[in-house]
Amino acid sequence: MIEQERTSWHGGWSGTASPPSTAPPPEKKPRRARGTGLVVAVQSLACVAILLLALLLRAAGGEAYTHLCRRFKECLQRNDLLAAVMALWDGDPVEEVTSQVTQMNETVSGTALPDGVVAVPLMVNGFGVPPLTDGTLTSGYGYREDPFDRTVDFHRGVDIAAPTGTPIAAMYYGRVLAVGESDSLGRFVRLSHGDGVEVLYAHCSAVLVQENTVLRAGETVALVGDTGRATGSHLHVEVSADGTVFDPGGMLPMDRYA
Repeated sequence: MIEQERTSWHGGWSGTASPPSTAPPPEKKPRRARGTGLVVAVQSLACVAILLLALLLRAAGGEAYTHLCRRFKECLQRNDLLAAVMALWDGDPVEEVTSQVTQMNETVSGTALPDGVVAVPLMVNGFGVPPLTDGTLTSGYGYREDPFDRTVDFHRGVDIAAPTGTPIAAMYYGRVLAVGESDSLGRFVRLSHGDGVEVLYAHCSAVLVQENTVLRAGETVALVGDTGRATGSHLHVEVSADGTVFDPGGMLPMDRYA
């Protein structure tokens, strides 16, 4: 639990002094949605069932097995588990493939995600304060063509274009974990929101807070810029939990930036 002590780069309370009694209560920190473990368990059981069914069909052989493989392969390439199950159920033929069930399994894991990265959003108890009041999504989470060298690489966050100097807000109550600058991220600030949840804001023109500053949701922490490896003025948002990087879409109102 983050202590309710406050320091401020611009004056105000400091040390262990308590804020005035008229101050609003701190915002609740985000919590990962309940039932995540149950969902993972159900998905795991479904995968086992699919594998067993596929092995039985393989033992039976024949044209039916070939058709099922074709449909199943297509669904897995779309990362659509439900469609894959239905493919095993109805067996409608699609495009020709030569892969076996083992190669299909390699396709699922073979989307080749980097270590420490998952392809799903982090589920929390609702959106916090939007980091930008306005902006345009210019690059999503996942594989993309690097704008500098045109190689394909994994983008670990989302980019939201906005004018230089636009205020960047803390989405939840939290603490400033780190402030720094690097060749790739430019000026950045990393916030801790409890339960291992961290949010990184990068390419800032200026960071307005110091490490260990305690923040309420909506407080300005930095300004949009184009520092570091950037092709224009934008905010890079990156979300992680316990060291694993997640799709920020679970914490951002993406329709606002469409």
